[in-house]
This record gives sequence, C-alpha cells and structure tokens, in this order.
Amino acid sequence: MKSRNALISGDRGSKINIADQEFRNSQTSRRRSIENENNSDENYDPDQNIEERRKVRKGLRDLNRILVERRNEYLNPSSTGLEDTITQANTLSRQVKQTSDATIDSNLLVTAADITYKRTIAIISGETGQGMDLDDFINKCKAYIRLGEGSAPTQGQKNQGLNSEIGAEV
Repeated sequence: MKSRNALISGDRGSKINIADQEFRNSQTSRRRSIENENNSDENYDPDQNIEERRKVRKGLRDLNRILVERRNEYLNPSSTGLEDTITQANTLSRQVKQTSDATIDSNLLVTAADITYKRTIAIISGETGQGMDLDDFINKCKAYIRLGEGSAPTQGQKNQGLNSEIGAEV
C-alpha cells in the first residue's frame, strides 16, 4: 500500500503529491452546509387556524405593549420582568406559522433587545435611572397623541383663536 505522500501520475504524465492534490480539490470545491430540515416546511402553514393566529398575535402584541409600558421597571438591574417576557415570547413564537405573525414577533424581540442594551449601558456606567430617557418620553408622547384625550391646543390653534377674538372686537 502506498503512503499518503506517494506520488501519482497526472493526466500529462507529471507527478503530483497526493496532499497537494487534496488541497487543490478542497480549494475548488464548494463547502456544503447541512441545513436542519426540521424547520423547512413544518413551521410554515398557510392554512393555520384563524383563531390560533389571533390568539398568538394578540399575545405578542400584549407582550410588546407591556415591554413599552414597563420599560423603566425593566431597566432596573434587579428586575426579572424582561426575562419573563422573553420566555413568554419564546412560548408564543413556537406557535407562529406565518410570516406576517413572525414580523410581530421580531418587533417584540427588537424592543426587548433595545431595553437590554440600555439596561447593560446603565449597569456599566453606574446610572440608576437618574435623568430622562428620551426613548421613553417619545413613546409616552406617541401614546398620548394616539389617545388624543384632553389634548392641549397647538400654537396655531391658539393664534387662530386670538385672531378671531381680535376681529370680533373691531
């Protein structure tokens, strides 16, 4: 039996080292990855029960709302609410079978990642919630604008009211 470094003859009669030949073959051949085929078609179900979809979507939206509402609480280093929320999201994400539902799930994960990042920065820098969180303020403004209850008049509305009062006096 020939040794691994034995010389072999090529097509044109030249001698090539077996190790060199294997190296060249590995460079020219593509690496093939083995995909987990359990996830390929089992998770996608275009005919998923509509009630099940509604339940999953409502659960994901509720978790996202809770994340936004309790943001300051979750920024506290001793809080376990963020981990609990992610655990619940994982349970719900196992039931996601359509891409539109997966986008809601991904939005939840992005929000959780943002809170985790801010929590990490706060822990590293030693901040304990002093000052104002701009993202939290913007989220509260958005919620206030959506509800629109008891909203104060804008500057334009105030000016318009003054102009009409001045015109009435003349």
